[in-house]
Amino acid sequence: MVKMCGNALRAVVAAFITGFFALSGASAQSGNPIKVRLSLALTGAGAAPSKVISTALEIWRDDVNAKGGLLGRPIELAIYDDQSAPANVPGIYTKLISVDKVDLLLGPYGTNFVAPAMPAIIRTTSSRSVSQLSESTGTSTIRSISRWFRLGRTA
Repeated sequence: MVKMCGNALRAVVAAFITGFFALSGASAQSGNPIKVRLSLALTGAGAAPSKVISTALEIWRDDVNAKGGLLGRPIELAIYDDQSAPANVPGIYTKLISVDKVDLLLGPYGTNFVAPAMPAIIRTTSSRSVSQLSESTGTSTIRSISRWFRLGRTA
């Protein structure tokens, strides 16, 4: 359990280092918040590692915002609870892209949640430029996304 949480925390830190570079081409520093969104299993069977990731993201957001933001813009973080149900994930990611108009989309934690998210992400981002980070995944569906960044080892 401790090792799994430690790995999750390292993945989150690596995601945000990569996220900094992914957003370096973002629009001019207008002071509008950079919308960072994701879903995590905050309740249900997958809650333990997700709560660690959620806490790490909140600490990261607070730290970056205290130092003037990212690219001079504050980070606005929102985490949706997918309730450890992969069936909930596609609807959440469709909303994040089409309703929330996210700037940086973080993939869910775990292949069981990434796999159902990918078709919705591919379909919804075809008309809009969105950067996506994923901590790790075993799914091959992701290879067709142009602004997708994968963290973790490759198969």
